[in-house]
Amino acid sequence: VPAAIHLMKLGYQYLADIDEQEYDHDTNILTDVFVRSYMRINESQNVTEQDARLKCADLIKSCRYEDLGRDFYTKITSVSSLRCIDFEHPENNEWHCTTEFTCRNDQTLDEFRPDITVFVNGLPLAFIEVKIPNNRDGIMAERNRIERRMQRQCFRSFFGATQLMIFSNNQEYDHEAITPIQGAFYATVSKEKCFFNTFREEDHSHS
Repeated sequence: VPAAIHLMKLGYQYLADIDEQEYDHDTNILTDVFVRSYMRINESQNVTEQDARLKCADLIKSCRYEDLGRDFYTKITSVSSLRCIDFEHPENNEWHCTTEFTCRNDQTLDEFRPDITVFVNGLPLAFIEVKIPNNRDGIMAERNRIERRMQRQCFRSFFGATQLMIFSNNQEYDHEAITPIQGAFYATVSKEKCFFNTFREEDHSHS
């Protein structure tokens, strides 16, 4: 809850009725939000609803590729005249978050539920796993679970859209620990290992 509230303070809109949204079950892309956002961002190009839905279908297809999301990333960061995300004017995008949004493969019935999913223009670009402080095994157990999920074909389309994974137990970093057991960490998708990176603020003490 504190993490979701913090996102809302940053400008994200919380979707309490996530199951009532129009979304693609293979990727959890919020199709109605994406179509609306894509049309607005590219309004000067006279983009129609059909154009936006074709683009959404193309992104959904990209998530199924065996390229760790490379094609998806290339398309959402394209600097062509038609953009999925307005990087120059962030206020033109739609920012949403929700909790416990199930990633479910309808064919195998396998599923997992990230604690928080973060959307930009309906695209589920990141998720956050928040663990209870002072739980020594919490962070490592979550990393092990993510590694097992990334290796499974049934979840490939969900990770195809994921650009960032964040894990936190809201504690200070223990820089002397051999393995990361406390702090906030980020990782990107792979097919085997989940490598944790730490957040570091710029050091101005020597400037």
